[in-house]
Amino acid sequence: MNHDDDRMRLPSSWTTTTFTFVVHFWRERAADEVRWRGCVEHIQSGQRAAFLDIEAMLSFLKSFGIAEEDQHQPIREET
Repeated sequence: MNHDDDRMRLPSSWTTTTFTFVVHFWRERAADEVRWRGCVEHIQSGQRAAFLDIEAMLSFLKSFGIAEEDQHQPIREET
């Protein structure tokens, strides 16, 4: 048994939602300048966004509810 699995289990009263993203990074060179670019895709919806900095990537993730202020609050199932 993997002990990491025990730490990853959530209480049974919590529900989880899975979001799947693919993130690509690549380096571009132009004259004397080198910069990183990226593209992130939300797999479930097919939506994509290109970005030049991490803030733009995080903004895209936040549009799906990722990294919200209440991310550590449990979501209770209705009984």
